[in-house]
Amino acid sequence: GGLENPETAVGVRVKMEWCPASYREDLFHADVCRALSLPPGFVEVLPLQGGAMQDMNLASDPSDPACRSSEALAAELFALCEDRGSVLCSRYNQGREMFCHYPWATARATAAA
Repeated sequence: GGLENPETAVGVRVKMEWCPASYREDLFHADVCRALSLPPGFVEVLPLQGGAMQDMNLASDPSDPACRSSEALAAELFALCEDRGSVLCSRYNQGREMFCHYPWATARATAAA
């Protein structure tokens, strides 16, 4: 399940102003999955863009008891990026708010068009 059906996924762009030197996409992916309570297959982290801009695709999990849509998940991620106390801000942006934008036309969506 997850991102085999990209029509239901929503693209998100997150920008870190102070991306740590130790940054690894796989660790960021794991932290996003944990923060949103999503199985790993429902979050796709794309290669890091210039200026520490991280694009990703989020897909809703049909087995989620809360029945959250991809848009709802993106909104949750947006809230996490605005919460300076969140694991994402503290671990990846020195406790500052992160810029978060959605829906974002990710590389995959553009290529499919």
